[in-house]
This record gives sequence, structure tokens and C-alpha cells, in this order.
Amino acid sequence: MMLDWNDYRKQLAAGVKEIGQLSPDTIKGYMAISAAGQATDLLGAKVRELIALAVAVTLRCDGCITVHTETAIKRGATKEEIAEALGVAAAVSAGAALVYSARVMDAFNEYPSTATSPEPDSLAKLRR
Repeated sequence: MMLDWNDYRKQLAAGVKEIGQLSPDTIKGYMAISAAGQATDLLGAKVRELIALAVAVTLRCDGCITVHTETAIKRGATKEEIAEALGVAAAVSAGAALVYSARVMDAFNEYPSTATSPEPDSLAKLRR
């Protein structure tokens, strides 16, 4: 086991509670955003949780993972459905890396062709 997710969820709840005591409007704002997404219920609670898990993975948010895994299970998500949602997250992450790779190539192509000679490789300097 990588992490005691149940213990972590309890620690997270305590931390969020403290933030709520110090800055209640922050928590009220978060709750308003969460409620707005649930108002129409067009996707259903389970699908929203599967989306939340995919987003949690792409954002690398352990807090989101623990909270939304628990809620997805409570909303009836199976292990297989969660795995499929995570497959989508992995594909989107790979796609995003590909898109940003194209941006690197674009930046390279925009670099002035009259640039001075290349700077020596800093590793090559260290090897000498």
C-alpha cells in the first residue's frame, strides 16, 4: 500500500476544517462551486465522480483522489469503471504532452535562424 488513504482522508478533513474556521468564505465559495455542478444532475453523481477522479489524476491531487474514490464507490462506481475513467485521464495527459510538444517545435521554428553559434553543452564542459 502506497498510502493509508483512510487515515489521509481524516487528516485532510481536519486540515480543511481548520481552513474553514480561519476563512469560512473560502469554504463557502468551494461549496457553491460544487453545488452548481450538481444542480442539473444531467450526468448523474457516479459519472461526475468518475470525471472528478480523472481530473484528480491529471492534477496529481492526492486529496482529490481519496475523497472522490470514496464518493465514487458510494455512488456505485465499479473498479472497472474507475479504471476506464483513469484510462481516459492517461490518454488526455499523453495527448496534452503531445500538444505541448508541438508548441516546443513551434518555438524552435520561431527561433531566429541568424542566431550565434550554439553554446557548448554544459555537460561536455564538465567531462573535460
